[in-house]
Amino acid sequence: MPYHFIILITALCMLLCPALAHAEVSRPNILLIFVDDLGYADVGFNGSPDIVTPELDQLASGGVVFSSAYVVHPFCGPSRMGLFSGRYPHEFGAPFNLPETKDGPSELGIPESETLVSTVLQRAGYFTGAIGKWHMGVKPQYHPNNRGFEDFYGFLGGGHCYFPSQYLPKYEAQVKAGNTRIWDYLKPMEHNGREIRETEYLTDAFSREACRFIRQASGDDRPFFLYLAYNAPHTPLEAKEEDMAMFP
Repeated sequence: MPYHFIILITALCMLLCPALAHAEVSRPNILLIFVDDLGYADVGFNGSPDIVTPELDQLASGGVVFSSAYVVHPFCGPSRMGLFSGRYPHEFGAPFNLPETKDGPSELGIPESETLVSTVLQRAGYFTGAIGKWHMGVKPQYHPNNRGFEDFYGFLGGGHCYFPSQYLPKYEAQVKAGNTRIWDYLKPMEHNGREIRETEYLTDAFSREACRFIRQASGDDRPFFLYLAYNAPHTPLEAKEEDMAMFP
């Protein structure tokens, strides 16, 4: 091998190694925001004349809008399972939402054999968090904390009422009456498996928790992956008074 070629290779290695080392330590933080049952035309940047979404419009104008992207199913659960696995949900037995049984929640969930993006990122050294709606299984083996998320705040089912001042009294009444099959929409929020008596409107509460997670992540040497899954605008349609005032 010619001497000058050896010198060139050595020089390239010396130049590339610091760059590769820098790339290793500068992995990006990832914030994935997932909304529930939002229509294509329900945002300003897609032409909505009556729903004001200035922050989303700003994100769209400064980023990329995929106008020809499709979900593999219009239901909540399969969409999430496809998103996290990168596979068609029908390929692993999840073509529909998880069924309810006569004895309560389904025993089913996204199969443990499926590799999820959250697990991949956690193994790669990311600080991982999920906030909001889960809907990929309620049994312990399917819990977010067992599927690649170090931190979880939210609810496990497919939907929820928005005002704690309204749903918590109903939940407490059901518990007092000895009812063991309580509607998911009334159950308390949870933080890593521990029940939480939320006080804020859920959309605001999830935003608050997202900020809390990011502040916590800022003191961690690891990059973070935050999955922020709002249940809005999924039913029940419960808006705050100040929002309702925009539509007299």
